[in-house]
Amino acid sequence: MGETVTITLQNIGNNTIHFSDGGYMHLRNSDTGECIFGCPEQESFTQAIIAFEPGQIETRLWEQRDVNNTQVSPGLYTVRVFNAIWEESSVEASIQFTIINRSSADINSVNK
Repeated sequence: MGETVTITLQNIGNNTIHFSDGGYMHLRNSDTGECIFGCPEQESFTQAIIAFEPGQIETRLWEQRDVNNTQVSPGLYTVRVFNAIWEESSVEASIQFTIINRSSADINSVNK
């Protein structure tokens, strides 16, 4: 817990994908449904259109804190990426990962 998580998004297709501003990527606690960042019910967006070109990579660093800067609990989390541009075919992807609470004994054994 508390380590930086790197979330990387890459357009591996041959076509440009268009997203509606910052709301295209969000993170939720899969166990509770709590939104950690980027969820429409939490943030207001400008409705600007973002073009994500073939081969383009975007990286977001997450410090395992929610929008209130509180350390999140151990558990299963899901990052979801989607476009909401009605003129284009729908694109959606998600991945789940688990945050564990390592004890200081675990950390000391790794550092030896």
